Amino acid sequence: MEKYNTILTNRKAISQNISKEAEKIDYSEMRLFKDNLIEYVKNVNEKIDTASKAANEEKYSVSKSLLLSSMQEYSMFINSIK
Repeated sequence: MEKYNTILTNRKAISQNISKEAEKIDYSEMRLFKDNLIEYVKNVNEKIDTASKAANEEKYSVSKSLLLSSMQEYSMFINSIK
């Protein structure tokens, strides 16, 4: 459990850094990318919080489903920038 929480903590730190850097994008042609990236990171952070809470409550199926959901959302984000 400790390792899993460490992974989630590190993942959240990375996503927060991505969000911070995305906010700095100041290029009109990248507006859609910026907005989609910020929204994606916001959703990932919410899922990380929920996954951590669920894991600590030993609701592992919830954590697994959130991981799959995050992967699907990542795919949707990538497709939005093609």
